[in-house]
Amino acid sequence: MDLYQFKCVLAVAKYNNFNKASSELCVTPPALSQQIKRVEEELDVQLFERTTRSVKILPAGVDFINHANKIMADVSHLEETMQKYAKGTVGTLVIGCVPILREYGIIRWIRSFVDEYPSVAIEFREDECYNLYPLLYSNDIHLAMLTAPTNLKPTNVHLKSYPLACDEFVLIVSKQHPLARRRCVQLSEISDESFIRYSQSSSLFKETVDFCHQAGFSPKFTNFETGSIDTALGFVAENIAVTLLPQKQLAGIQLSNFQIRQIQVRPKVKRTFLMVSKVAHSPEYPIANNFKDYIFNKYNLPLVCQP
Repeated sequence: MDLYQFKCVLAVAKYNNFNKASSELCVTPPALSQQIKRVEEELDVQLFERTTRSVKILPAGVDFINHANKIMADVSHLEETMQKYAKGTVGTLVIGCVPILREYGIIRWIRSFVDEYPSVAIEFREDECYNLYPLLYSNDIHLAMLTAPTNLKPTNVHLKSYPLACDEFVLIVSKQHPLARRRCVQLSEISDESFIRYSQSSSLFKETVDFCHQAGFSPKFTNFETGSIDTALGFVAENIAVTLLPQKQLAGIQLSNFQIRQIQVRPKVKRTFLMVSKVAHSPEYPIANNFKDYIFNKYNLPLVCQP
């Protein structure tokens, strides 16, 4: 039996009349009668007693109809549930991100999305920027939120990037450093300084290299590496090295505890915080589309796609 045959039996039971039932199903009475006969032959039991004037539901028919109603209700519920998945209103969204969502105000945005889509669960995979790209390709994450500029992305990664926020870098030096009394420095002035070495899979490392190259020199790095800004600031406070850091990442840090200064850099060096997804020709996860559209519409962000 198939679902259509269930519908045929239920329609006849509903009207106790083949003409009315066939009209509802948009078939001819003989075609409907043939479907009922096939069900009865398959089950080897009679469901209806039929005369030229009336239809009577037999005991087997009553039992069949009770079970058929339950089955059709389950099918209807299943279809509704699958539609929710298709529309992206239920399920799990996996976001790969660098661990700076709070500094860029993204936590508040995500909370708002969850309030709007209460049946959507969000899972976060935190990692360095350049470790997130392979996760998009392997479908381990649906979206990435990261800070790697477009010109630093691996050339074989074909993604769509949407700017979420902008930030500006400042120079961080110890209070004992000769530049500590300055309010602004030219990047070329720090060509002889030692820089904190961040993980090479992070955007901070690649951005530092890129900014220095733009100023005409290659940075000299310390012989130790850290992935922690707090640790980096500790070394800076000891006047071991300097570092370039985005202002928004410093917003929640008590800089006085580190005995350091932040100095404006000229020319200005900036970074963009991005939402990244797969290229347009790849099928996109409906929840990811809903998340992207909700964030950009809710907070009036320009939906500008960078290649």
